[in-house]
Amino acid sequence: MKETLDVAYLLDELVPAAISDECMGFSLMIWDAWSMGNYIKLLRLYAKAPKMSGYVMDMFIDRERTEFLISIIKAFRPDIKLSLLINWLQLENEKALIEFLKQRGIEVDVSEDVLDCRKYANINIKF
Repeated sequence: MKETLDVAYLLDELVPAAISDECMGFSLMIWDAWSMGNYIKLLRLYAKAPKMSGYVMDMFIDRERTEFLISIIKAFRPDIKLSLLINWLQLENEKALIEFLKQRGIEVDVSEDVLDCRKYANINIKF
């Protein structure tokens, strides 16, 4: 469960100078995307993280990518293009996507250039 009440309480106590800080503003955008379940925005922000923020996000971004993948598999039938997955999951290339999927027990035929969502709709994807 996403504990948003604690964060909302803390946001009320922030002074304007803290909000205008680059990293603090970035973290607020991250929290907004995460709390709304906007995975595309979250992963795009991760790709443009200022300073060392990306390293902090590395602690949870893999879990969020996996949750997004589960949502994609449930929503797209019969399949989805690998190029779209690479873009949405903010992975470097097709090789990185294939490795990401293999770690979660999903096999993809690269020659078809699609992920068969029907095949994996009812499996438990590994986190």
